Amino acid sequence: MYSFWSEISSFLSEPFLHASESSTALIAALLLGFVGSVAPCQISANVAAITYFGNRHALSKLTWPETAMYVLGKIVLFSLLGILFWMFGQQIARDFIPLFSFARKLLGPLLIIIGLFLLGWVRLPFQLHSRLSGGLQRAADRVGGKGGAFLMGIAFSIGFCPTMFILFFGSLMPLALQAPYGAVLPSVFAAGTAMPFLLFAGLAAGFGIDRFMIKRAKSLGRWIQRLAGVLFLILGISDTITYWTL
Repeated sequence: MYSFWSEISSFLSEPFLHASESSTALIAALLLGFVGSVAPCQISANVAAITYFGNRHALSKLTWPETAMYVLGKIVLFSLLGILFWMFGQQIARDFIPLFSFARKLLGPLLIIIGLFLLGWVRLPFQLHSRLSGGLQRAADRVGGKGGAFLMGIAFSIGFCPTMFILFFGSLMPLALQAPYGAVLPSVFAAGTAMPFLLFAGLAAGFGIDRFMIKRAKSLGRWIQRLAGVLFLILGISDTITYWTL
């Protein structure tokens, strides 16, 4: 029985659990950022940003450097969070090497929790949005231009929704601690979170955006989130059965 589940677990989790050993870690970070950005709570934030930039485009005040500064704000914030986590995490890892075997067993249950959350079957009992995010958004409106766009990128990144929080700290950062170039993964994750915004910003600039597009985007985001939840759940169950039956 153990060998059977070991083979299943190895087949399902090999590309993810050993992603740190190759360039696939970069792809994994990019995909995690994309999955987080299309969660319903993040779709709303993206729509707010698109509306802001769309209005500036309509008033002929928008320049593409402003859009680049918005994306840069997201990258800077996620990179700072990731580097701090990575620096302290590396030190903790060196100090608690004997606990690694036990910590490895916790990965399966963690993946299950992430999967259940993405499926909407588990909810966090607290709010992760920060007042700082709202303050930065108001400051961005006052500043305007490139500086305002940069602050808005930071503001929407600070305003973590639960899905983004779990994917960043629960999935990406454990991978970053294993990868020799883990410090750069948060920047790649941030780039992934900007992909839907850049897509819709381009569509909005070229064709305009309406409620139908927003509704379809939210619907697509829910399906992508559920698909990711099923994948995490399968990985977690197979991994838990394998390592908890040792």
